Amino acid sequence: MRLPNYSLALLFASIGPAFAECAPDKLIRMETQNVSPGIPADSFARQPKVQYRLGNGRSRTEEQPDPGDGVQLLFITDTPRVWQIDLVKKTGEMMVDDDVPSKLTMSVFAEDSLPPEILAVEYGCERQFMQDPRTTHERRETSNGVAIKHSIFAGAWKFTLVTREGSDVPMLALLSQNDKVVASVRYLSYRTVETVPAGLFEPPPGMTIHAAQ
Repeated sequence: MRLPNYSLALLFASIGPAFAECAPDKLIRMETQNVSPGIPADSFARQPKVQYRLGNGRSRTEEQPDPGDGVQLLFITDTPRVWQIDLVKKTGEMMVDDDVPSKLTMSVFAEDSLPPEILAVEYGCERQFMQDPRTTHERRETSNGVAIKHSIFAGAWKFTLVTREGSDVPMLALLSQNDKVVASVRYLSYRTVETVPAGLFEPPPGMTIHAAQ
């Protein structure tokens, strides 16, 4: 099965003390879209996905139907368990992390080659990143109003979150190398959910789940 935008190798790995541990105490729901340069507008890779994050051990990623592969994938983490489910076939696999304690990591940009400072910025903790004293802030006037660019630097790399002035809701995440944008994620929505829906971090009813080999 295809993995979401974080790999299992990173899923349970601690990536260093660049920022405080990401563990939101309330459920964060976000809808994101990969709008990186070079991704065709009509490709599946550009389709929005819904993600949830709670604490340092629970997440849910809901993908759109993929007509090319004939699947619709759902990824759920409730550490130490991880499920990969195909909602079309109603089947899935469950994996168990052997690390104690197991820990979820959802880097916004998760390529293995990125510096720890970049990997440490996680979905669900964007506000924490913006409030960190090491994050810089740049005010930009645009035709759509005033934007604030919140950034960190790591060698040739730069990570930036864009918000509107006076708001802490992320609109765009940018990854740059040598001042050239190489990847970007658009936030279509981002909000805190006060009550966790029942069963959110469990496989839906009617699924046939097997243990991963």
